[in-house]
Amino acid sequence: MIPNPDPHVTTIDLELGSIAGEVSWSLNLGRIDRLAVAGDDIIVAGRTDSNSELVIVRDVDPAAPVANEIDRVPLPWQATLLETAELDGDAGLEIVVAPMPVTAVAVYGLSDSPTDLTVVELDFEAIDIATGDHDGDGKDEIYALDPRDERIIQIPL
Repeated sequence: MIPNPDPHVTTIDLELGSIAGEVSWSLNLGRIDRLAVAGDDIIVAGRTDSNSELVIVRDVDPAAPVANEIDRVPLPWQATLLETAELDGDAGLEIVVAPMPVTAVAVYGLSDSPTDLTVVELDFEAIDIATGDHDGDGKDEIYALDPRDERIIQIPL
C-alpha cells in the first residue's frame, strides 16, 4: 500500500463544535477510551480531566463548517466497552457502555432527553457485553458474558 501523499483530515473540536477539512477525523477529548461510528454520527466514550463522558457528534458532514449537534452525557464510571444497538424499535440507535469489570450497563438513547442514561446494575461481574437481535423481533438485546458458569445472560431493560 502506498501512503497518500496528500491526506485530508477533518478535525472535530468537541469544545467548539467546529469541523475543517474532509475524509477522516481527529478528536480532541483529553483521552479517548472507546470510539464508534453509526451512520453519520461519531460516538466517543472518554475522559476530560477526571470526568468520564459519552460524546455524540451528530450528522457529521466533512464539507460543512460545523457539526450539527454535539451531545455530552456524564457517565457514572469510565467506559471500557462501547456498543451501538437498536434496542427499542424506533429506528434510532442506542449507545450501550459498560465499565470493566462489567458490573453495570448504561444505555443512552432510550428517552428523548439528550442527557438521560438508563443504568442497569448487574449482580455479577461480567467480562464482556454484546448486542444483537437474537430473537428476530427487529430489536437488539444486550447480553453479558458471565464467567462464573460460562454462561451468556440477557440483560433486561
